[in-house]
Parts: sequence; C-alpha cells; structure tokens
Amino acid sequence: MLVLGILSLTICGIFGPIAWAMGRGELNRIMAGEASPQGRGLANAGMICGIVGTLVLALQAVMLVLML
Repeated sequence: MLVLGILSLTICGIFGPIAWAMGRGELNRIMAGEASPQGRGLANAGMICGIVGTLVLALQAVMLVLML
C-alpha cells in the first residue's frame, strides 16, 4: 500500500485510488483482529498517500477539461 501511495504521488496518479482502497481494507482487517497491529502505521501512511494521489489525479483531470 505504501509503495502504491508513493507511486501515485511521484509517477502515476492512477495508483492513488488503489492505494487508498488497499490501505483502508488493511486498516479494517487490523481493527477486526485479522492482521497484525504492527502494520497499522504503514497501512495508514499508504492510505493517506493514496488519498493525496487521488486528489492530485482529480485536480489534473479538472485542469485537462478546463484546458480543452
């Protein structure tokens, strides 16, 4: 998740929603006790990077539409 989140910020924004969804899913598994709580920080960081990447992707799409 963290790698996808970082990639969404640096290379390709399409990874943002994927990182967001995967991070949220992992946090849900941690809260349900199905996954180790030690991964909470990385899952949270990946999800936040995914959210920011998704927002940047949306902003780019709006800018593209306005330029056309």
